[in-house]
Amino acid sequence: MKHIFYLVLLAFVTSNSTFAQQGMRIGTNAAATELLHVDGAILIGESTIGSPEAGTIRWNSTPNPSIFEGFDGTNWIPLQGDNLGDHNATENLVLNDFWLSNDGGNEGIRIDDDGKVGVNTDSPANLLHVKSFSTGESVVGLFEHFNPG
Repeated sequence: MKHIFYLVLLAFVTSNSTFAQQGMRIGTNAAATELLHVDGAILIGESTIGSPEAGTIRWNSTPNPSIFEGFDGTNWIPLQGDNLGDHNATENLVLNDFWLSNDGGNEGIRIDDDGKVGVNTDSPANLLHVKSFSTGESVVGLFEHFNPG
C-alpha cells in the first residue's frame, strides 16, 4: 500500500508543472536544485528501520574524491571502478580467469592463481610460459630453480 502511495505521489509531482519546477526535497529543507533532491541514503529493495540493509545506496563525501557506495549486507562497497583514465589503479586488478588482452579476445596475458604468467596460453606450466601464436608450441619457459652450490 505504501508503494502505491509513493507512486501516486511521484506521478503527481512529475505531472504538476509548478511543483515539478520547484523540485521535491526529501530529508532536507535546502532549496532543491533538481527535480528530486534526497539528503540521506536511498534503499533499493525492501525497507527496514535501523541499520542499513543490503541494497542501500549512499553518497559518501568522506573520501576525496567523494563516491557512491552500496551496502552488500555487511560492508559499504564503492560503486565505481578504478579510474584508469589517469593511469592510477586504486586496488589490485582481479582478472577472475580472464585475459589481459588488447582487443578483449581470448588471447594475450593470463595469470593463474599461483602467479604463473602465460602469454598465449591459458595454463602456464612455468613462472613465465610463452607459446607461439602461429604454431602453438612453447617458445619460452622460465623455471624457478634454486642452486645453493
